[in-house]
Amino acid sequence: MKTVFVQLASTAALLFSGAATATTWTSGTLMSGAGAPSSPTFATLTSTVVGNDIEFTLAAHGLDLFSAEAGSTVFVGALAVAGSNLNIGSVADVGGGVSAVGSNAGNGPTGNYDFRFTFGQGAKSRLTDGESVTWTWVGGADELVTGYALHVQAISYGQTTSAWYATSPVPEPQTYALFAAGLALVGAQLRRRRGR
Repeated sequence: MKTVFVQLASTAALLFSGAATATTWTSGTLMSGAGAPSSPTFATLTSTVVGNDIEFTLAAHGLDLFSAEAGSTVFVGALAVAGSNLNIGSVADVGGGVSAVGSNAGNGPTGNYDFRFTFGQGAKSRLTDGESVTWTWVGGADELVTGYALHVQAISYGQTTSAWYATSPVPEPQTYALFAAGLALVGAQLRRRRGR
């Protein structure tokens, strides 16, 4: 029986180590911006560890859920990164719907955010609904990231023209499949032992 628990622990360790290399995050809970929608789904962020770097893809979808400022288009202006004394590093390999991704000091909705990635240059290059952007955080895999928050701008809710939203990790389908396979393997081992 002890062997079965060791095998189960090993399987779980493999699953979680594999899940850490590619993670999908979805927008969710309102952190700041009184009056803005409390939990809309308007963006998906995928982070993939590749060597010492993290490759990101951010897709905006559902920004039409927000009321826009008169004459403006709602856009995602920044992604704040939370951790502990994170190194900003540098950005490379920008692609998609914006012309530039910057990284600069500056907190997000709370003091727990070390820096932020900013999207676009001016009003002609912003991450709007139906667009996506890709970039690489050089050296990011060496940092201990604890979370992300998205900044939605050009919204109109009373005096609120922007809002910050926390992101939540979403288990990948392959994680569920691996977990089920691991449980099946442990179950088969238990049945085999009982048959002795």
